[in-house]
Amino acid sequence: MRLDCKDLAVVTPELVPALEDCYNLYKQSEFKKVVFEINNSVVVKKQLSRNTCKVGLNKAEFVQG
Repeated sequence: MRLDCKDLAVVTPELVPALEDCYNLYKQSEFKKVVFEINNSVVVKKQLSRNTCKVGLNKAEFVQG
């Protein structure tokens, strides 16, 4: 699964639970890999990476561009 997150800004603490719920759905759907296409924001990449690890979505990849 490829997700276009290029326009994604830093997520507020109030939205983190909703984002984690989405990650859990991706995990339960057993995609072979979830690719997050992100902009060149280091902060967004760290935030997405931290949240994917938190829910155990180990098949995530982050592509900048």
